[in-house]
Amino acid sequence: MLQRIDPAVGSITQEDRIAAFMRSASIEMTPKSVRENNDTSDKDVPPGTKIYIPHIGDLKGLQKTIDEIVPRLKEAGFNPVPHIAARRLADEGHLMDITMRMQYMGVTEILPIAGGVPDGQEKRLKSSWDVIALDHLQNYGVRTIGLAGHPDGHANMSMDEHFEFLDKKIDYLRDQGVDPYIVTQMSFQPENVKRYAEKVRELFEVPVSIGMAGPSSLREKMDYAKKCDMGGPLKMIADMGPVKAFQIAVTTRPDHMIDRLAEDFDPTDAAPISPHFFTFDAFTKTLDYMKSLQAGQFRVQKGRVFGSEFVFGA
Repeated sequence: MLQRIDPAVGSITQEDRIAAFMRSASIEMTPKSVRENNDTSDKDVPPGTKIYIPHIGDLKGLQKTIDEIVPRLKEAGFNPVPHIAARRLADEGHLMDITMRMQYMGVTEILPIAGGVPDGQEKRLKSSWDVIALDHLQNYGVRTIGLAGHPDGHANMSMDEHFEFLDKKIDYLRDQGVDPYIVTQMSFQPENVKRYAEKVRELFEVPVSIGMAGPSSLREKMDYAKKCDMGGPLKMIADMGPVKAFQIAVTTRPDHMIDRLAEDFDPTDAAPISPHFFTFDAFTKTLDYMKSLQAGQFRVQKGRVFGSEFVFGA
């Protein structure tokens, strides 16, 4: 059974758990958002905070990310984690080129995904496995690899098949001397995420970073969809289905998600959980929110219509 902090022990409160949980937070930013936030080095966030960078566009987009965005984030004190979308790469030669670029730039951690196929490109590589199974990936400096998790279900396979595929990838990476962990897709369902993280950690004993929407308005989410070339401002929301579409429209902060998930947080866990924020290009909002929670400058107010809410300045 996984260990948890017992609220009855000592003076540990839910606010303490939330603050500790938030100190392990990571962020996802588009390359455009990184360019637009030239003052990232001035932000008071924990050193080494992970910044995940989506693979937008074709191979050239990823090359620009590695050559331009990675060194900018490293200089600012962050740990850049590029996405590598297999279906956006033409062949293994392009993957090898990217791998050598990452080694030159000092990248040690990546998040391989299947990804979509850009218009006009014939799909060559098929899935994240094609990236993971690159011969001797660890010899190019990669030490840690995130694997995509699906707490709300997978579009193309059953959950049993999903866990079987995770088992294959995790075993392979460990045999190669690479540390695996899970990064989940964005979810608005804390109970789904809790069950999923519990099962993953019991099966594989790996950390789980839980994807959630950072503080943002509906317009910011829609503008993000445009910047990411997601086929129009409504496509991202419509693809989530009616329930998630409604939630994303009315939710401006992930207070309830964090409150529920922090109940299971134990910093002594060998396979801890952590929050992972999709910023929707509202970078400063997300960082300010993170810092307030990390510093304990809030209190938890229960009984809201959509769950708990944080009151800041406490």
